[in-house]
Amino acid sequence: MPRTRAQPVTLKDIAEHTGLSIMTVSRVVRGRPDVSAASRRKVQAAVQRLGYIPNPAARQLVSRIAAPGQDRIIGTILSREVVTSHSYFAGIIRGIADEARNTDCHLLFGYGLGDSSESIEYPKMIRDMMTRWIILVGKVSPRFVRQLRANGFSLVLVDMRPPVRDVDAVVCDDAGGAYDATRHLARLGHERIGLIRGPARHPFFQALAAGYRRALNEVGIPPSDALEVEASLSPQGGYDAAEALLKVPARPTAVFTNDDMAIGALRAIYEHGLRVPEDIAV
Repeated sequence: MPRTRAQPVTLKDIAEHTGLSIMTVSRVVRGRPDVSAASRRKVQAAVQRLGYIPNPAARQLVSRIAAPGQDRIIGTILSREVVTSHSYFAGIIRGIADEARNTDCHLLFGYGLGDSSESIEYPKMIRDMMTRWIILVGKVSPRFVRQLRANGFSLVLVDMRPPVRDVDAVVCDDAGGAYDATRHLARLGHERIGLIRGPARHPFFQALAAGYRRALNEVGIPPSDALEVEASLSPQGGYDAAEALLKVPARPTAVFTNDDMAIGALRAIYEHGLRVPEDIAV
């Protein structure tokens, strides 16, 4: 579809046309010296061909906030669940920080913005982040994602499927993981496999339960409500859930859960004088 006046050529268009990164295109457009001659020629040719017109106001803003070496800033916004729930996200945040260091990027962190329970007014902190690149870690309001996208931010979502197009996301196959874990336990000979999970309203645990039940059905093990226990996302929650499972007349010979809850489950199992994995696998 031909471009109209309402659709000016952007740096992204030039990047797609040349096969270069937006960062490289931006450096050429701003006259930065740290670009190869070949890349510079490709960008300059694309600028002429596509009719790119720089935005003077944007360039003035960038020149004011992005001194040499300071234009690789990535905003990283952590949802409330990331900070208050389990340790799963700690490894993700560590990976983001490691990769930022390896690529000479700087991270700015925000917390609790865009949670569905809070006002999603465009936060001043995001405006002050001096970046157009934001990583959103954990579940946030879909409206918040749309708002950021509408304001021109390039986004990557972690552990959340994008509610709009043109947004990248890194997500796990939660149902597939639960399916594989349950099938593994079944292959080891277990027929009474317990599931300790968090609140059923959470999409992650809905997927977990779906994968678990699908695996049981495929191997011919009838799902049992007594072997599927909901608990809080903590070692104590795992402990309480394991206590409930161990009181079932035909107690499970294996339990599937996440790391934090497994800590509590192991404590309950040991307190009952049982051995892992001889008496019950976790």
